[in-house]
Amino acid sequence: MLAADIAVEDRKGNVHQISEIKVSVIINTYNRYKSLLRSIESVVGQTHKNIEIIVVDDGSTDRKYLKHKHTANIKWIVLDRSSREVCGFPCLGYTRNAGISHATGDYIAFLDDDDIWMPQKISVQLNEMMKHGVQMSCTEGFMGDSYFKPQRAYPLYHKTYYEKFCRDFFLKNYGSWSGSLPRIFTSALISKHNFIIHSSVMIERAVLSRSGYYNQLPLGAEDADMWLRILKYTNCIYIDEPLIYYDGRLSQHTFTNRLKRKIRKILNGRGLLNKLDNPGNPPSKKASGLSA
Repeated sequence: MLAADIAVEDRKGNVHQISEIKVSVIINTYNRYKSLLRSIESVVGQTHKNIEIIVVDDGSTDRKYLKHKHTANIKWIVLDRSSREVCGFPCLGYTRNAGISHATGDYIAFLDDDDIWMPQKISVQLNEMMKHGVQMSCTEGFMGDSYFKPQRAYPLYHKTYYEKFCRDFFLKNYGSWSGSLPRIFTSALISKHNFIIHSSVMIERAVLSRSGYYNQLPLGAEDADMWLRILKYTNCIYIDEPLIYYDGRLSQHTFTNRLKRKIRKILNGRGLLNKLDNPGNPPSKKASGLSA
């Protein structure tokens, strides 16, 4: 039996057939048709098949992707005015909102046009979210600096870059460290540093709507702003299985300290870093939606 055919009982006792859950996948793109096609192929190859693919083109001049064999099964949204025209800078929040407005799925997942998914990604996330009664999830990922080659060994994104950060955070604020990244990401943790891989995220559409969609903020601020608003309504379960390949050529690790400070200033101005120095108590298992 495929993972997508499994019936899962949520914490309220309701039984859901995973294969019946529709997931909208939003891919934003700009002049990267070759990598876009690789991203699309990784979605088409998912073990979970109840998917709609929405590609938002932010003013590309090269649209060779329209000749791709999967074109007929994709919602193509070509923006009349690019984010550069509307916002004055490349704004992923603007393009993602356009995709969300056309989504009809129960859940929404995001994929950048230079990243790819492992075949079981959606199935694993749906199972974990239903089992633990949370409305947001993210995953570990492979990290590289070129197109994905399955035969290569890649470092793990979170383990490589953020395990030490999490260890220091928990030792400082809670006095203990489990030895691995937490099963849940809370606003206290993400307000310190946003290390959620955007292409790994899946969110229940109702919670996304309630949170108010993306604000038109500079690169690197729009996602942290969104996660902190969503985390007011649900915790985010972290799945430590590498289910995406993250192309780090445009990684947040290349951000300058000046840009990082600018992002934090924006979020602070929106009142989203008020727990930065007072993270409070660690969430209980009951509050987190996770069992032992």
